[in-house]
Amino acid sequence: MKKIVTFVLASIVLLFSSCNSEESLQEYYVKNQERNDFIVIDVPSSMFIKQIDKLSASNQKAAKSIKKVNILAYPIAEGKQKEYTQEYEKLSTILLGEKYHTLLQFNHDGKKVKILYQGQRDAIEELIVLGNDDTKGFAVARILGNNMNPNEIITLLHSIKNENIDVENLFTELQNKV
Repeated sequence: MKKIVTFVLASIVLLFSSCNSEESLQEYYVKNQERNDFIVIDVPSSMFIKQIDKLSASNQKAAKSIKKVNILAYPIAEGKQKEYTQEYEKLSTILLGEKYHTLLQFNHDGKKVKILYQGQRDAIEELIVLGNDDTKGFAVARILGNNMNPNEIITLLHSIKNENIDVENLFTELQNKV
């Protein structure tokens, strides 16, 4: 009887541990970062807060809460529509997991954007931005930080346009890295 109970308990533990074999977003990044059909860009926070002194106090706080941004993009190559669809479905399935919460989503002219987060809504650990265009491809950005506040981050993004931050310099630096 004792052997049967032990066997049943061991089987239950094995069953539950094997059920949690979902691929994480981090694992998806790592698995695909060396593939030629993906583009990977890692942006340290120092690249976009060089001009932090031009920001308001609340925007400085938001900028300082960001540690880095990882971008993984899959541009659609000619004749690769099927592969694109498969990759987008894999990524979408990962982001449907319980640990990701939708913050915002919208569609415009065939382009879809979905913003998700991981952590608590007022202290986000990871902000995920997924952009998709069925004619051009998709990109997913992981904004990693400490206690990021989504309202502050969104305000920061809006104010970058209004506070004379040199975004062109950021894109030039990114292009030189690629």
